[in-house]
Amino acid sequence: MTAVVHGNATGLTGVRVAEVPAPRPGPGEVVVAFRAAGLNHRDLFLVDARGAGDAPVVLGSDGAGVVAAAGPGANVDPGTEVVVNPSLDWDEPGDVPEAPAILGVPTDGTFRWH
Repeated sequence: MTAVVHGNATGLTGVRVAEVPAPRPGPGEVVVAFRAAGLNHRDLFLVDARGAGDAPVVLGSDGAGVVAAAGPGANVDPGTEVVVNPSLDWDEPGDVPEAPAILGVPTDGTFRWH
């Protein structure tokens, strides 16, 4: 799988296109075959804030596509068109995390394709 990855350097110097392993869905998770992904200010802020010692990560928080695979207990079937909500571990609207986790740091994001 091809992806836009940031790692091993601060700023745009650390951005590269690279081959990465295809993700596999865990329990309650899906893998999305992205048809669109949006570059936004957050992605640019992240590459400036990350250092040479940070682990490589696939960039991108926003995206839309088709569910390619679903893990056990996922409530979406393969083939379903989806728009990704990039917020992680934020299940209830009134239960706002102190520091929300978002796709594209700390976890791999949406800038990947076959």
